[in-house]
Amino acid sequence: MQNYQSFTLQCQYKISGKNNSLSNTIFEKQKQRNELATQEVEDALAFINKLKNILEETRVSFY
Repeated sequence: MQNYQSFTLQCQYKISGKNNSLSNTIFEKQKQRNELATQEVEDALAFINKLKNILEETRVSFY
C-alpha cells in the first residue's frame, strides 16, 4: 500500500509539471517512512528466525 502511495505521489508530481519543493518534501518523507518500515520488518523477521532456531535447538514444542 505504501509503495502505491509513493507511486501516486510521483505521478501527481510529474503531471503537475512544477518543481514544487513541497511535493518533493512530502515524497521524500514518505520514502523515508517506507524505508524505515521496511527496515523494521526485516529486523522483526530476523528476530523471529533467531527465536525459531533457538526453539528448534532446544526442541521445545507448542503442539
